[in-house]
Amino acid sequence: MPKGSNLPKRLLLLLNNFEETLAGRLKKLNPKDKDGVLSLSWMKLAMVSLCETHNDIKTLITELELPVCDWDEKWIDAYLDISVNLLDICNAFSSEISRLNQGHLLLQCVLHNLDSSSSKQFIKAQSSLDAWRQHISSKNPKLRSSTPQTEIEVNL
Repeated sequence: MPKGSNLPKRLLLLLNNFEETLAGRLKKLNPKDKDGVLSLSWMKLAMVSLCETHNDIKTLITELELPVCDWDEKWIDAYLDISVNLLDICNAFSSEISRLNQGHLLLQCVLHNLDSSSSKQFIKAQSSLDAWRQHISSKNPKLRSSTPQTEIEVNL
């Protein structure tokens, strides 16, 4: 808020509660070590956090009782840009989780084929393992560190 803006106590309380909740969620996302950033459990936690934050934003807007017709056009554009960026982040996480699940299925196939004593099953296991290596080394096109409009920075 600009300096000198006098918000009613109710609005200040709403904004402070929102900011404290958001800060707490961001602290929970700070991994214990650098290898924990793209683990499946961290991505799940990040997705839950994004969804909860999005719901909190919708609730905050409703509780602030700000009529959209009074909003300056630049604020509406900024809100829409942020919403689209949040949706992009959610889609990227969802895509990466699906990609990791596909890799997990390939590994399950490898293990299943290794349980056999047949040489044909070992060849299938080797083929599945090669497919898993290619799959896991490929980059997810939906994941990127920045978008053209905004930089997404995570301080770890």
